[in-house]
Amino acid sequence: MGDDFSARVSVNRAVTVAGLDATGKEKREEALNYELGFKYFGGERDFQADLTFFVNDYENLTGTCTASSGCAAANLDTQLNGGSARVAGVEVRAAEGFQIGSVWIPLEVNLSIISAQFRTDFTSTAGDWGEGAVVSGDPLPYIPESQYRFTVGAEWRSLSQEVQVTYQSRTFDSSAAASRYEIPAYGTVDYSASYALTPDSKLRLKADNILSRDYQVAGRPFGLRPGKPTSLLLGYQHTF
Repeated sequence: MGDDFSARVSVNRAVTVAGLDATGKEKREEALNYELGFKYFGGERDFQADLTFFVNDYENLTGTCTASSGCAAANLDTQLNGGSARVAGVEVRAAEGFQIGSVWIPLEVNLSIISAQFRTDFTSTAGDWGEGAVVSGDPLPYIPESQYRFTVGAEWRSLSQEVQVTYQSRTFDSSAAASRYEIPAYGTVDYSASYALTPDSKLRLKADNILSRDYQVAGRPFGLRPGKPTSLLLGYQHTF
């Protein structure tokens, strides 16, 4: 639609037959996935923006009972049918940079808003959906309603630095209200840097969760799971 602006649309039918038993009693997973996107690209060091709308419409959403989801040994590797479900949302990305003296300051923002819900009523007996009644409107596990990432960098001669702030809204560890646990929203701050020794080699430093934030990322199986603690990674990169 011009030198800088483009649009795309796609419709995909997704089907899987994996997990069907010998008698064919389990239903296969089927979905229609729609996507509409717009992109503006002014250049590598100019304004950029992406806007994407998507809908994943499941006629039948399937799951598998596994040990990692807390299933009992007698139910392991059995297929679960959740019926109709829908995941819909919008993703936005914008990037821009500024020159301040000899320092280049790149900025980037990413935002996602998601709605992920079952659209049928059924009784869940195990797996990530939990145990108990699931009704239309109940959430799909571990899909946040919103998440964003803000990145600011600084590039000066051979040194590049970047600070990244990431936020994720609450999620739920299961769909059934009777066994559902809410994973609180959390945010983290990460830092990375690189120094070019030669045109083909550089030193790299990455520090995750530099504020030592304690947060939860999962409630299954068998108790809470913590997020990544403060960690440092130092490396050397060479391009041949």
